Amino acid sequence: CVKRLAALPVPASWQCEYVLAETLFAQMLALPAPPARVIFYAAVLADLCRLRTAQETPMLPKMAPALAATVGALFRRVGGMDVEARSRMAEWLALHLSNFSFHWPWDRWAHAAALPETAPARLFIQECLHRMVRLSYWERIEQSLPEALKPLLPAKPEARSRYAADIAEARDIPGTEVAFAQELMGRIKSKQSVRQLEEYVEEAAGSMEDPLAGARVVATVVLILCSKSLTHLVTLLERFKRVIMKVAVSQREQEEVVQCAADIWASAPQHLAITVERLLSHKVVENVAIVDWAFAHWDKTLHGRLPSSATSVHRMCVWEVLNLVVGKTAARAADLDGNLAAAEA
Repeated sequence: CVKRLAALPVPASWQCEYVLAETLFAQMLALPAPPARVIFYAAVLADLCRLRTAQETPMLPKMAPALAATVGALFRRVGGMDVEARSRMAEWLALHLSNFSFHWPWDRWAHAAALPETAPARLFIQECLHRMVRLSYWERIEQSLPEALKPLLPAKPEARSRYAADIAEARDIPGTEVAFAQELMGRIKSKQSVRQLEEYVEEAAGSMEDPLAGARVVATVVLILCSKSLTHLVTLLERFKRVIMKVAVSQREQEEVVQCAADIWASAPQHLAITVERLLSHKVVENVAIVDWAFAHWDKTLHGRLPSSATSVHRMCVWEVLNLVVGKTAARAADLDGNLAAAEA
């Protein structure tokens, strides 16, 4: 594909690089969905930039400058860009920079750090940095940035339990909840059976004053155990999903489970998306509960009920979770329609 693009039969006087860049970006940012995944366009554009010699690219001697100019033009117009297109653009730039040691003229965008938190240019850079951290590690990305943009980096990713001593004290969490969490963690570590755990959490949750406390405690304890790695998430959630489902029957309780995942991964939203996907796949929570949580969470960010430093990152996270749930639900509906059509044929 790249070699064919590089050998297009056009006059030598044409600036083919700019036409290619504009065409590829037009496809990638098309709404509602591009013809191919963002990673495809990232691979094509990266390979076009790597072809440097005149023998390899007789028509593309200036692909990298043309690409940089196109990105600059799009960045200047990011304020009028659709949210979905802006998110794709950030995803592409992070993927592209991961192929080139994350080198980029960030100083040209340093002014965005002084913009309001809801400014599209600032949000775009934050989402791009967030995705770059996913593709590498926090310290590596921090070293590649000028001082002016370092405040836009997401916090170092780590899982934190609301029942950790320092957090529980700071949030003034009831002692009964903390004791419930500690007891449940001890029972899990002592390898009690799932049936025994179900009986315990049902009894303990029934004695709590807050009707959502049971779902909150059980979800937090299980998801903290799942947070060590993707393997832990897959295996432990499969093992203990029934324990969570015992106390997360209603939609409101399921929303609380999702909120627990968001609290645990407040500094690493990519892990939240993965965790929510597994909760949905295991039918621990329903898609409607996730959507209701997302809109309620979005409302909190809009009305300042989340820390201002976390607001923009949480908005990006909520958008990603919504996309995930809607996409999986649509795919499931399409599968069911196909099965129904096959059965009726």
